[in-house]
Amino acid sequence: MKRAQPKSGRKLVIREAIVQLFALQLSSGTSLDALRLFALSCVDSASRKTGIDTQEASGSDVQTIGSLLRTWHRETRYLSKDGSPRPLGLSGKNGLRKLVCLYFDPKKFDSVFEGLQKSGLIKETRQKKWIPTGKYGVVPIVSKELLAHLAEGVSRYVETITRNVTTRRKENTLFERSSKVRAFPVSAAEDFRILVNRQAIAFLAVVDDWLEARVEEASNSRSKKCTAGVFAFAFLDDIAMS
Repeated sequence: MKRAQPKSGRKLVIREAIVQLFALQLSSGTSLDALRLFALSCVDSASRKTGIDTQEASGSDVQTIGSLLRTWHRETRYLSKDGSPRPLGLSGKNGLRKLVCLYFDPKKFDSVFEGLQKSGLIKETRQKKWIPTGKYGVVPIVSKELLAHLAEGVSRYVETITRNVTTRRKENTLFERSSKVRAFPVSAAEDFRILVNRQAIAFLAVVDDWLEARVEEASNSRSKKCTAGVFAFAFLDDIAMS
C-alpha cells in the first residue's frame, strides 16, 4: 500500500479538521446560511493574516506568560527566604516591570500587566506589591493570547499528524497519541480531572525543563534555531461538565 504523498496527505488532514469544526458549529445550532457566511469571513481573515511575521504574532503567547511565571517561582532573585515567589513592586532592579520585560517588549508592559491582572494570574498584596496566584498559568478569559494559543494548537496538531502519516522514515515521527473510552461513568469525572492534571503537570514540567536547558545551552550559539514543544489537553463530554 502506497503511503500518502505529503501534499495530498496534508490537504486531507486539514480538510477533515475544518469539516469537524464546521460540524461543531452546526451542532450548536448555526444555520447552513450562517455557516457559509462564517466560512467566508474566516477565509477573508486568513488572507489578511498571510505575510504576518511569525515572531511578532507569537510574541505574547500563553507559553511566554508561562515562562514568566516559571521564572518568578524558580530564580533566586525573585524568591523569598522560604523559597516562595517574592512579592514584587512595579519598579526596581528586580521589580515586576523588569521581570515582564525579560520576555516581552518593554513597550508592551502595560498591556501584558493588564492581561495578567484580568486573567487572575497575579494579585495585589496589602503592601501594594504583586504576587502570582499559581505556578502555572490558566487563562480563564477569552483574550488574544488565548485565541493565539488555540490557533497554534490546532495548527501544530495538523502539522504533526501530516508529518507522521507522510514521512518515509519512521524515526522522524513525533509523539502523537490518545486515550479514549466511550462508557466512562460521569460520577468519576472529578477523579479524572484530578488524575490528568497531576500527571500532565509532571509530564510538562519534565519536557519544559529539558527544553529550557537546551535553549540556555545554545543561547550564545549561532546554530540554527526552531520552535519546539508539546500541546496537551483532556476532554469530557458536556454532560460530565455540568
